[in-house]
Amino acid sequence: MTEQRVCPHCQRPVAAERIICPHCFRTLPAADAPAPAPSAEEGPAPVEGAMPEAPPAQAAYVPPPPPVAQPGVPYQPPAPQQAPYGPASGPPPPPPDDTLAIIGLVLSILGVVCCGCLPMLSTVGLILCIIAHTRRPGSLTWTGIVIGIIGTVIFVISIIASIYFSMHPEVYRELMDQAMKDLGLPPIPGLPFP
Repeated sequence: MTEQRVCPHCQRPVAAERIICPHCFRTLPAADAPAPAPSAEEGPAPVEGAMPEAPPAQAAYVPPPPPVAQPGVPYQPPAPQQAPYGPASGPPPPPPDDTLAIIGLVLSILGVVCCGCLPMLSTVGLILCIIAHTRRPGSLTWTGIVIGIIGTVIFVISIIASIYFSMHPEVYRELMDQAMKDLGLPPIPGLPFP
């Protein structure tokens, strides 16, 4: 069992090795020093279960008097004073959200890779990346914009080619026959229209 002594402030038992009383939160005298009597400043010993006393209030800040104008000297405003603890800060800002840029980049890439199946995706990806770039510029949005432009150009060229070949089917058949010949394959009779 540990040795105990009595707190001179609240008269409760305290372990001998303690420096601060766990009941009244006051500093204990050294174990070999005589217990001091409570002074008038400390007031009466706290009642059991009561909250500890608040620290004494500090004197309120009194601003310095305004400067006295001296004849012949122009007025100069006082230098601004900094806050004693720096600028007030709140919680840290949330991490940046790149969801829109990521979706736009993925759609742009899919539109370029699947240019025959899903060519419209590049245009949608381009629009999403432009919106994301106005909110938060970055390399991810620039990459999506560039790939989206490439995919959109491919999409527009394919539309123009489709319109042209629908108006001139004989040109389409000639091109396809030439491509088959270049590949060393026989021409396909009755090649379907684009």
